[in-house]
Amino acid sequence: MPRNFDKNIDTRKTIAENDCTRTIELMTQRRKELKYSRADVARLTGVNPNTIAKWEGGKNTPSIKNFFLWCDALNAVPDDVLAVGFGES
Repeated sequence: MPRNFDKNIDTRKTIAENDCTRTIELMTQRRKELKYSRADVARLTGVNPNTIAKWEGGKNTPSIKNFFLWCDALNAVPDDVLAVGFGES
């Protein structure tokens, strides 16, 4: 194992999956703050509620287009969500 290996990273996931975990948490938190159900967000984004559940559960990641639709549905600024999600403040 490399000396500078981050033990908090799940090695079963890709880099992209590890990096987006915080972003997904923020989006899920935002949905709950707005008191939206997954069905509400699905209707606003044009995807199936099960798709929202998979995104929030980390089983799938949205395409860039769907990420922007998701942000729009939750009145979130994509740049801000990504900056916080990737450890910037």
